[in-house]
Amino acid sequence: MTAAGLAADVWAAIIVASLLAIVAFFLIAAGASVLTVLRSGRRARARSPLIRDLARGCAPDDLADIDEALRRVLAEEHGKQPARSGPVMH
Repeated sequence: MTAAGLAADVWAAIIVASLLAIVAFFLIAAGASVLTVLRSGRRARARSPLIRDLARGCAPDDLADIDEALRRVLAEEHGKQPARSGPVMH
């Protein structure tokens, strides 16, 4: 085996290792994404009875008013004009 052949083999090994590292990175990122989605789904299902219990004593209009007030407060804290969530009447 000549020095040129050895250099070509080393170069090919470096390229293959680089490609394998890129594939491994994407597989790990995809796995982390899937786990994050599964965990958030579990948390949402676990919290939904709590939210249902909180909303049980309120009428939908009351909840909408509370939601609008919270949006207004958050917008004021961030220095923005509050966005209207309902239809605009002229």
